[in-house]
Amino acid sequence: MQLKRMKKKYLVLDSSQSEYIIASLYDGQKIIYKDSFLLSREKSASALKLVEALLKKAKVEPKTLSGIFVTEGVGRFSLMRACMSVALSLGYVHKIPIATVDGVDPETLHSGLARLAKKQALTPRYSGEPNIILPKKR
Repeated sequence: MQLKRMKKKYLVLDSSQSEYIIASLYDGQKIIYKDSFLLSREKSASALKLVEALLKKAKVEPKTLSGIFVTEGVGRFSLMRACMSVALSLGYVHKIPIATVDGVDPETLHSGLARLAKKQALTPRYSGEPNIILPKKR
């Protein structure tokens, strides 16, 4: 009997859009599943529930993921923070390596595979200075 070789699957969380997160599954060569969703006020909690629902719809158990990628350098601070929270939560619970990437095209994701192997700490890069506290106009 010949054993069927399991393909690796990677979760990709893209926060580059202005109001929603795009979650994709990548098999090491191409994107095999993709969905997007808006977030509620409780961004991190709702993002985790929505990603878990997406994985269920794609029939992928979180513990079978080979890695998680989070885009960096583009998008809103709150969306990136929500993506990072989801990645760190799933990564910690299921012992899945996490890496940041500059984009979601297959070539960029392929180059991110080396970062997953290094298991280094995540240091997100934002598109600009945060402006979460603005002085009141008088």
